[in-house]
Amino acid sequence: MKTWIEKFKISAALDQPPAGESKAPASGTKAPAEFAEQMTALDRALRSGPPAPVPYPGLHESIMAAVRDCRAEVGPARAAGWRWGLAGALTCLLMLGGWGAWHRVASRLAPAPFRNAASVEEQVAALPAKVLSPLSQEWQALNLDLEKTAEFLLASVP
Repeated sequence: MKTWIEKFKISAALDQPPAGESKAPASGTKAPAEFAEQMTALDRALRSGPPAPVPYPGLHESIMAAVRDCRAEVGPARAAGWRWGLAGALTCLLMLGGWGAWHRVASRLAPAPFRNAASVEEQVAALPAKVLSPLSQEWQALNLDLEKTAEFLLASVP
């Protein structure tokens, strides 16, 4: 703000004529009257607003021609829509076929489950005792946990 005030003071000082000269114009000049007329004309022009724009003579015809051209292009656009739909359907079919093929290959690579209980018993009986001892200990601990849980539940029922 101070700089604005300082600039205004400097501008006002520069606008004042030097000490020996007078500010009044010479008696024979018509500068103030011409200036007033110019300002009056400028004021009228600014108050009246900008002149109305003159449209290009063929503007309406060119716009209507562009609209007609756009209408003519609607037919091929519909065909493009069908193409995109068919491409999407084909992509879905290919993905489904790929998934089916992968699922079939993965099921062949997975180990086959036991066919019946007799074969399971035979395979377990064929295992050495050292392999089965940790498992049998876990089964005993699990059975003990289940028995204690059953006792607790029966004791808490009124």
